[in-house]
Amino acid sequence: MDTVHDALLQVEGQQAAGKPSGTTSTAVQLPSPALPPPHRGWNRYFLMHGQTPDAERLLRLRFRDKTGVLAGQDIIELLQYILKTRLRVTNSIVKDEWQIDGAHLLRATQEASPPGVSLSRFDDEIRYLPMAPTQMNKELVRTHLQLMSRFKASLDGSPRPNNRFMKRWIPYSIQDPLVLHVVLCSTASFLNETGRVPKVMLLHHRQTVMRMLNEHLAHPHMCTDDSAMLAVAQMILTSWYWGGTEELHAHMAGFKRMVQMRGSIQNLGMEGYTSKVALIDDFVIALAHETEPLMFLEPGFEFYDPFRVPLQVNFNSPLLFDCPPFLSPASSLQLHPHTAQILDDVRTLTKAVVQLPEQPSDDELDSLYSTATSVLLAVGHVPEDVTMRLSPAATSQPDAAAGPASTAPGLKRKRQGDDSSAPRKAGTNEADGRSAVLEEAPDLVHRCVRATALIYCQAIVQREPTSRVCSETDFARIWGWAWTVGLDRWSSLSGIFAWMMIAILASSHQSVHSRMTKTLLVTAFMYIGTENWHVAEDTAAAALKLQRWLRGGQSFRDAGVVSAAFGGESIIERYGFAFKDAMPEVVPQLFDDESEAAD
Repeated sequence: MDTVHDALLQVEGQQAAGKPSGTTSTAVQLPSPALPPPHRGWNRYFLMHGQTPDAERLLRLRFRDKTGVLAGQDIIELLQYILKTRLRVTNSIVKDEWQIDGAHLLRATQEASPPGVSLSRFDDEIRYLPMAPTQMNKELVRTHLQLMSRFKASLDGSPRPNNRFMKRWIPYSIQDPLVLHVVLCSTASFLNETGRVPKVMLLHHRQTVMRMLNEHLAHPHMCTDDSAMLAVAQMILTSWYWGGTEELHAHMAGFKRMVQMRGSIQNLGMEGYTSKVALIDDFVIALAHETEPLMFLEPGFEFYDPFRVPLQVNFNSPLLFDCPPFLSPASSLQLHPHTAQILDDVRTLTKAVVQLPEQPSDDELDSLYSTATSVLLAVGHVPEDVTMRLSPAATSQPDAAAGPASTAPGLKRKRQGDDSSAPRKAGTNEADGRSAVLEEAPDLVHRCVRATALIYCQAIVQREPTSRVCSETDFARIWGWAWTVGLDRWSSLSGIFAWMMIAILASSHQSVHSRMTKTLLVTAFMYIGTENWHVAEDTAAAALKLQRWLRGGQSFRDAGVVSAAFGGESIIERYGFAFKDAMPEVVPQLFDDESEAAD
């Protein structure tokens, strides 16, 4: 699998020219900025549609890879480059489908030197994958490995090399024929969202997957095997993001029946990880639509993980009640004291709701409403803007000693295995150039936490679902701040991020950001759940019980309907991709010129 590892890190179009002899690293060259002053250069970063670049908050993230291929490159630049590369190549394949040799196509599209040895080897080995060796299928696999798999269980797009789930998911996703074609369909759905793959081609992939799935399920000895379970679990997510409601409900009901036929959800494959994936999909969809899950914590679908690990600090959440307080001198989360106090107060309030009996007395309800009103007033009096001053020691703690949550705001955690002693420019360190900006800029994490806390408090005081309290304007403000903070920072605050997304996601379903918010909540719980299942389980259980109380025990689901959840196909068709500024032109200028000449 060395070539797969290379494919995760190396992309086409790297310029070999001008590289000094003896060096071992290759720089990823990005296209020249096309924006006029004063925003020149901001197109290298992910900006939401309509968001204005902010020099105070867009921080450059540096990392090193042990292979040396991408030494010193920004992770955001890398992901941006991969996205543009994949979309540009897809454009050419769609325009001149199946007719140009893959290696020539990539070189012509990127105007680059021939691909490196690892890419050539990968291009050779990809022919042996269980799929038709078309150029489009190869491109879909590359997009899956280089871009989409990065966010399968990693909020910042930089999966930890020792993540046990990723070590099983990556090989399985490309070696099993059925799962591979589901992955191809998911990737084609994403590229269709960006406008790079026509709907007719996407429908072809969907038809292929459904034919293979039906053939697989029709076999009495294969209908509930590991491949079928993982494939249908992945199809549930694909339908939720990009498919129709009827298709989503069919997959959800079918998967539940498959688990019942198998006899237990305890071990569905990948050493129990398929079970976790299925349950995470189930409760995240329920949380996003403020309804009940089909299997999670339901009788007959019990799941037990015998492996218990200590709580990672970055998983601490107001939805966890037996965790250290946020306002603690020993905390490494780098939160402002006002922010930490808000989180502790909301935890106290949430615990009071979750621990209510099924039939609470009037005195118990009066006490709860009194507490909720007090917390609401206290949070309302906290300043909206605070500044965070970071100590140099906070940014230089070794990762092994401080843990994954010790990184400072805006700074990316080091990947295990990185060489921390690699040389830098003389007289500089990793925090130089950032500390001055961070000391003066408003703490947007505090803004997000304060606004989210107000939503929870108002929902409890009024006893209404958060979707009725969080307006579209509230969602837009919180989502804009959260995106500006950066996924690297949220990765170090994963538990807080999940708590925030649960409050606002239900208000995003009719917006251009709907698919992205759903994806990130799944990713957050996939990251937490594959690292520490018990934390994910307790967090989800508390959130579901809170939502159940807020809606008065109602399910908001019509009788006979599988779920209140609905597919995202209509929203995708209405709005398209949320990050339109990150995409190259749909049709290369070369083809436009040829068309004009033909006329």
